[in-house]
Amino acid sequence: PFGPRFVQAGVQAGFRENLDFNGPEQEGVGMYQVTHKNGERFSAAKAYLTPHLSRPNLQVFTGALTTRIVLEKKRAVGVEFQHEGQLKQLRAAREVLLCA
Repeated sequence: PFGPRFVQAGVQAGFRENLDFNGPEQEGVGMYQVTHKNGERFSAAKAYLTPHLSRPNLQVFTGALTTRIVLEKKRAVGVEFQHEGQLKQLRAAREVLLCA
C-alpha cells in the first residue's frame, strides 16, 4: 500500500515518524486515524447525528454554552444553558446527554 511507503520516504528524508497524531505531538510524518466510508472521510456527526436529526425527541443547539446541569437528589434531570443571548432550561424525560 502507498501509505506505509509514503511514511517510510518521509522518515528517510529526515522527518520524525509520528505514530499518533492525537497524542501530545502533531508534527512529523505518519498515518492519520480517520473514520471513512466508501473512500470518503466520515465524521461522527455524519455517522451518528445526521441520520437522526428528524427524531422528535432530539434537539440540537449549536453555539450554546451550558451553565449548569439541573440536579434533583443527585440525579441529572435537565440542563441550563445560554443560547442566542437567552438563558434556557430543558428537562429530560429519561437521560441527560452532553457533548462538546
